[in-house]
Amino acid sequence: VGVELDESFGDNMQSLASKYAHAKEIRSFLTLLCDGLSAKIRARKYFTYNGRLAGNGLIQVGYHRDMASESDFLHMEVQLPRRIASTILGEFDVDDEVMSFSSIIVPQVELSQVILPPGKREEVLELMTRRDEYLNCRKAWGFDKILAYGKGTVMLFSGPSGTGKTMLAHALAKASGYRLMLVDIRKIINNCVRRDFEENLQRVFHEARLQRAIAFFDEADEMFTDRSVNGAMPCL
Repeated sequence: VGVELDESFGDNMQSLASKYAHAKEIRSFLTLLCDGLSAKIRARKYFTYNGRLAGNGLIQVGYHRDMASESDFLHMEVQLPRRIASTILGEFDVDDEVMSFSSIIVPQVELSQVILPPGKREEVLELMTRRDEYLNCRKAWGFDKILAYGKGTVMLFSGPSGTGKTMLAHALAKASGYRLMLVDIRKIINNCVRRDFEENLQRVFHEARLQRAIAFFDEADEMFTDRSVNGAMPCL
C-alpha cells in the first residue's frame, strides 16, 4: 500500500533492496524481512501457490506455466489485491461479483426470539460455545499439521418454508458477534458453469472472512440435487 500511495516509501524500499531491479519481487521481500539465509528459506513457503498468503488470497503472485527454475520463482512480483488493501485501510469495500448473488447484513434477531424444538437451542449453543475448544484440541493433537481443512462449523437446517431456518441463521450470527452473508445458491447455479461455480464458492468464503461474516446458503439442497454441480461439493 505504501509503495502505491507514497513515492518516498517506494524509494526507501528500493534502496533497501538495491541489489535487485524490482523491489516488489519475492526475493526482495525475503531480503527485507528475513535475517540470514535460514530465515529466508523458512519464509519462502509463504509465497508459494498454496502458501498461507497466496492460498488465502492475501497476496497475488504472478505464477505462469513457463516458470521452471528457482530464479523464476524468486523474480516473481508480489501484488496486494484491492480487496485486501481496502480492508487494511478500514474501507470495508465488498466484492461486486460476489454481491451479485449475495448480500451482507448486520443481524438483529436474538436467539431467544427463535422457536426451536426441545433441546435444539442447547444443541446449537453448544456448537457455538465449543468451537474455540475444538480448534484448540485440533492444534494440540497435531491435526492442524495433517488436515488443512475442517476448521469451520457447518450446520444444516431443514424444514418446510416458514419454520425459521433463515431466522435461526440471523440469531446465530448475532449471538456470535458476526455479520451474516446471505448467499442465493440458485443464482450461482443458473448463471455459472461448473468451473465458475467452484470459483464463486471460494470467493464467497474469502469475502465472508474479510467481512467477518457467517455464510448462509439459502436453498442449499439445490447443490445436492443438481448433477452439474455435485462435483463441486469438496469446495464446501
